[in-house]
Amino acid sequence: MEITSKNYYSVEANLNYVDCTTYKNFMGTPGIKACECKAMAIAKGEYERPKTDALMVGSYVDAFFDNSLDEFKEENPQIFTQKGELMAKYKQADVMIQRCLKDELFMKYMKGDTQQIFTSEIAGVPVRVKLDSFDGKRITDLKTCKSISETYYAKDLGERLDFITYFGYIEQAYFYKKVMLNVTGKDYPFYICAVTKEKEDNIPHPRIAVIQIPDKIIWDKGREIEMKLPKVWRFLKGEIEPIPCGTCSWCADNLPLTEVISSDQLLLEV
Repeated sequence: MEITSKNYYSVEANLNYVDCTTYKNFMGTPGIKACECKAMAIAKGEYERPKTDALMVGSYVDAFFDNSLDEFKEENPQIFTQKGELMAKYKQADVMIQRCLKDELFMKYMKGDTQQIFTSEIAGVPVRVKLDSFDGKRITDLKTCKSISETYYAKDLGERLDFITYFGYIEQAYFYKKVMLNVTGKDYPFYICAVTKEKEDNIPHPRIAVIQIPDKIIWDKGREIEMKLPKVWRFLKGEIEPIPCGTCSWCADNLPLTEVISSDQLLLEV
């Protein structure tokens, strides 16, 4: 199938081309545990991420910069007033946008063609990417986040990680760089333009940064991805049965009870 802007997030695209989000859903990130059953449900369109207030703020900012704001408004009328203005709890999105627009360096790295779609293969698996910004010199991805400097505790590793590592943005960088290398023969540097949702006294004061992820870190992560990616493909093709993690929201909604537990088990890790 041909991947376009209209079908990029469709079930058909999910089952025929792996994107980085699908990969992370199945394999997790250094900070986030995966659930194979939840990942499969998402790929098949049977589970949708809840539209929290924080998610909608970030999505509005994304839509502004990728020139799809009119479409976003049509799909999410619930966050707007009858006059077409953002409801009060979402107004920080406009503040975030204006903070980005007035910064020369930030906008320099956001300048480029938006939402370009490319397909290729990694480790023999068909993959797809959609770039936030590509100007022929660099790949730039826009991220809205809670904080740029705050660290997050990764339980399995027993250490705190920066937001880029914790949420798997190095994995995303590899997908983008590898596909563009395959398509163009050039290894483009990867940058994140980050803007935060921070407030002080309930007044938005977003922080911004332009962050380059070093090539060595990205290509080192690529070796791990190429070993795991064929397994993701086998899940999507029905060759492997997904296993529930037992702790995520999908499992909470769907897994049947299999035993009675004792009260002295309540503090044990489920």
